[in-house]
Order: sequence, then C-alpha cells, then structure tokens
Amino acid sequence: MVLKDKTRDKIIETYHKINYSDFMVVVKQLKNATKDCVSKDDFFTVKGEIGESVLECIIYEFIKINDLNNWYVYHGLIIGNESDFSTELDIILCTPSIIVVFEVKSWNGIKIVTDKGTITIKDKYYFDVWKQNILHVEALFNELQKCVKVKDSCMKTAMFNYSRGIVDDKRENEFKNIFPIYDETNITRFLSWIKKQEIVRWEIKKVNKILDYMQECSKYMELSHLKYVKSIHS
Repeated sequence: MVLKDKTRDKIIETYHKINYSDFMVVVKQLKNATKDCVSKDDFFTVKGEIGESVLECIIYEFIKINDLNNWYVYHGLIIGNESDFSTELDIILCTPSIIVVFEVKSWNGIKIVTDKGTITIKDKYYFDVWKQNILHVEALFNELQKCVKVKDSCMKTAMFNYSRGIVDDKRENEFKNIFPIYDETNITRFLSWIKKQEIVRWEIKKVNKILDYMQECSKYMELSHLKYVKSIHS
C-alpha cells in the first residue's frame, strides 16, 4: 500500500508543479515507468496506480479550466465489509447530472474487446471488464440511492485504457455506447459530453458528503480488502 500511495502522490504532485501540456508529455513517458520494478507485485501495483492517477489528473484539469465547482472525483473507494465482501472502485466522477464509475486498465499488448466488454490480451488472457464495472456501479448505487432525484440514466459505465498496444474493439455499437473505452487522447471528449447534460439527477452535496466519508474509511479498509481479494483468488 505504501508503494501505491507514493506512486499516486508523486503523479499528483507533478501535475500541480508543471503546466498541463508538459504533464501530458510525462503521461506518455509513464507508460514505460514500470520497466524497473523489482517484483511482479510491484509491477502491477505501480502500473495500475499510474493509470488511475493519470485519469484523476486529466479530470482535475477539465474541472479547473471549466470552473466546475460541483464536480467531484474519488479514487480507490472501497465498498463492503470486513467479513464476506469488499470491492474497490478505481475512479468515480460525480456530477449533478451523472455519476461515472471508471474501470482503469493498464494491460500492455494488443487488446481485443468482444461481447459487452470482455478484453482478451495477446490471444491468451481474458477478463470481463463489463461485469466488473456493473458490480461496482450497483455497489455504489446502493450507497447513494437516497441522493437520487431522477433515477433514469443517473449512472454511467466507462473504461479508461492506459497502456501500450492497440485496442481492437469488435463489439456492436450498442455496447460501445453503453460501456465506452477511452484513453488519454480522447477522454476529454467524454467529459465535454457530460458537461452538456442539463438534467439534474443527483443531490450532489449529499453525494459529496457520503463519498467524502467513504473515502476516509477506505484508508482503514485496505488491508482487509487485500485479504478478501487474495481469499477469492486462492
């Protein structure tokens, strides 16, 4: 957890220290930053945290230049309990119109996307990212449902890809729209679309208050969550 936190802190610090165009140059270079990791665990920890932190900073910049003081971003939010279930949400963007739950993936190599959102890497490994995202959306909605003003279209699924290698999306357009995949070159297009939404579906101050508390609690749930994840994969 120390390595993970240090990685995020350094990226956020760099974002605040240099201008945004220079930061985006660093973003491209960071895709090779994991080459010097000593262990496999360190490799995946740093790689994943870099992707999440990059998305977080891109959203921060969009919020800043558009003066969106009622948009909020959360990272690494853990939902669940210490006994039989917990799950970690990578990045959450909360706006008065829509709450977006981002899955952030940093898998290098050619990625083929099929079905609703199953990703196959190097014709060998595959993972149903859509299924994971829906689990996260449902878990978060259960925590926030008392803050909903208009339920229809109040939450959105999406994936942020931060990796080397192309994404070959073979899905039907229906599923591309339901579960879109973005990267650092086009994510602001999605954020601009959200900004144009006019229907207020959330009591955003209440959402912010609840998620601020959950973000703080997540710090104390990291070890129990890690233990839970290891138990279901052992």
